[in-house]
Amino acid sequence: MDRINQAMATALPLIHKHRFSDSDCATLATTINQKVGYTIEHCKLDVKADAILRLVIAEPMAGAEIMEGKSTATRHDGAARVRRALESYGNYFQHPA
Repeated sequence: MDRINQAMATALPLIHKHRFSDSDCATLATTINQKVGYTIEHCKLDVKADAILRLVIAEPMAGAEIMEGKSTATRHDGAARVRRALESYGNYFQHPA
């Protein structure tokens, strides 16, 4: 999730200034989907934590889908959904320092 956070932190200033193209959004969405896939594949959690993780990561995946233009919502809305998901992730999980 840290890599998704880093990618979003880099993109957000441009997104807010409307200087992030549809192509840029699609590329960022691909990055998000790849990193979420990696997390699912490599994260070893107990059953309860795994269930929570899958619920939490559904949100950035949904935001990425919007950023790809697969929704009537704006790509900016998709980025906002990913950002909110990243903010809520910390409510459930902590990364070691």
